[in-house]
Amino acid sequence: MRRMAKPPMVQKTYRVPKTLYEAAMQKAEEREENISDVIREALERYVRKP
Repeated sequence: MRRMAKPPMVQKTYRVPKTLYEAAMQKAEEREENISDVIREALERYVRKP
């Protein structure tokens, strides 16, 4: 299986409530997902909304 090349990335720091971070990490672990991918997908949905 070929992997698709990812676009250039930037690394930023953002603040979120501790409880939100912990809940997101727990869910990502349960679903065997990477938290960075989860955040990217959420941002992509956010910018696509009218």
